Amino acid sequence: MKESDVVIIFGGEEENYLTLMDKKLLYIACSRALHRLVIYYL
Repeated sequence: MKESDVVIIFGGEEENYLTLMDKKLLYIACSRALHRLVIYYL
């Protein structure tokens, strides 16, 4: 997987990441940001 300057994640609410696989995928998405990470949630 490639890194990005900016990573934007929509739907960062806890109820969207209940399983271990979901949490791992969120971690992977977050760790790909080189300069800026933005997480939108309600």
